[in-house]
Amino acid sequence: MNDPAKHIRLLAVLHLVVAGLQLLAGVVALLFLTLVFDWVRHEGIDAPNDDLPRFSRQLILALPMVLIALSLPGIAAGAGLLRRRGWARILAMVLGGLYLLNAPVGTALGIYTFWVLLDDDATRLLSGPDDAPARRSGDNARGGWDES
Repeated sequence: MNDPAKHIRLLAVLHLVVAGLQLLAGVVALLFLTLVFDWVRHEGIDAPNDDLPRFSRQLILALPMVLIALSLPGIAAGAGLLRRRGWARILAMVLGGLYLLNAPVGTALGIYTFWVLLDDDATRLLSGPDDAPARRSGDNARGGWDES
């Protein structure tokens, strides 16, 4: 790989774009379905047995909410990769494995994710000293505060 930093940045942007589109689709579907169910209720269109439609409405409205919830790890992975965090590498690889099942765009993103993040230079870039917790100036070597 010629420049792993550029590939990591591109991968982060791709994860953000895919997750953002997924989030947008979930929000639009949730708004659309809410409006449709509201219209149906105000028009008085309902089945004779009211229990099943109420349950089916809840089930149908849960699907876009799941889509919204599943987009959040992609946003976190993209943001973490942009900041070169080590945890984002692991999260992006897990998502890359799941994306492999989503042909054709997800498969391409999954393969690119593994190609970028399994490279030794990319691993070095993402596991640098900035991933360690910041030490306060008053911390001593044992992790406590100096008494002086």
